[in-house]
Amino acid sequence: MALTSKLVYNYSYRSLTKAEESLLSHGWKYAMNIKELNSLNVKTDIEYIYYRMEKCSLIDATNRAKIKGTLNDFGTTIKQRLKRSHVPNLSIIEIEAIKTLTNDKCLIIAKVDKGNSIVVLNREDYIQKGMVILDDRRSFKLLNENPTDEREKKFIKFLLKLKKKNAIDKNEYKRMRPDAGSRTPEAYFLVKVHKKNQPVRPVISSYDAYNYKTAKYIADLWRHQQ
Repeated sequence: MALTSKLVYNYSYRSLTKAEESLLSHGWKYAMNIKELNSLNVKTDIEYIYYRMEKCSLIDATNRAKIKGTLNDFGTTIKQRLKRSHVPNLSIIEIEAIKTLTNDKCLIIAKVDKGNSIVVLNREDYIQKGMVILDDRRSFKLLNENPTDEREKKFIKFLLKLKKKNAIDKNEYKRMRPDAGSRTPEAYFLVKVHKKNQPVRPVISSYDAYNYKTAKYIADLWRHQQ
């Protein structure tokens, strides 16, 4: 089921609330931003309240001083709070929707294969679609242990060998050498909502893997050659 002009695709077990749909329709690249409240706007609003009360004959000589004092005290209190307060660029119900979606462990919120849209799936369906790909032994091999640490050590030795042979200099070695405790690459899946039964496409996240810095360095070299 597509919502909000196909910004959100919902294939999960339940309907999304309006708040959840509104939150997700901001798109995958939307970032929560904290803005400072403007005290000048508050002052203007308080002055307008006084003007409207006067216009509606709610203020006379008997209560003018008291109302002015009350509004001034209120304005001062608000200004003090504004100095240490911020507001996000999401509504209150959208912020609450973050909690409800996060707490629903039966859901997976993923990115579509093409575009900036968001797709909501049952966690069980998402895992099942992913395992269909990972179980293909022509493309993936099940290992008995994690080879990350061993590969990190061998890769560092390889870079040292290049450095000793002057194939790379000291600066290049530092840029390519992985930090200790490299992260094991992980797979996640993009959902092909334009295809029947919404199959998925695997993406291997190699951020901070043992060869990540080298790949980034080579990519930078290639970019500068263009």
